[in-house]
Amino acid sequence: MLKGKYALIVLMVIIIGIVLAYLKASKVLNKVEVDYSEINKLEVYYKKNFYSNEFKYIFLIRLEDFNCTLCFNDFLYLSDKLNKKNKIFNNTVLYLVERDYRDFEIQQRIIKKWKQVNNISFEVGLVNNFSDKLGIKKSCVMINNGKKFDVIYFPFNQNDRKLLETI
Repeated sequence: MLKGKYALIVLMVIIIGIVLAYLKASKVLNKVEVDYSEINKLEVYYKKNFYSNEFKYIFLIRLEDFNCTLCFNDFLYLSDKLNKKNKIFNNTVLYLVERDYRDFEIQQRIIKKWKQVNNISFEVGLVNNFSDKLGIKKSCVMINNGKKFDVIYFPFNQNDRKLLETI
């Protein structure tokens, strides 16, 4: 009888683990949203009047995050996909690269070359410290859902890939 109780407890722990893994994978536990007003508070070197709700996609990029090959490949995949549909997404995609330790002009030149090498046809701006101001600790793409931005981190998980296939 004692063995049966332990087997039941082990089975329950396994089932709970599977359910938690499923919830985490489906981002029910990890869903991140950012309000327009929070993004508009960022110090952005892009254009004078920056309003985040004008954009469908905003990439927040820390170049050092792209030392992760999976992250960089997912970034290139989505960028290429949007570039191919440039006429549809024209003026609705923005790349914001987080400022680093380098002089502003030097970083601007690096970003200009980086944009060219990676075949990015959309606007690229520099931003101060999105990590602390938005609580976003790594590179991501934010998708405007009409009320807020849904945050999808690089590298993408399986559910993110399915969602992004619809673009």
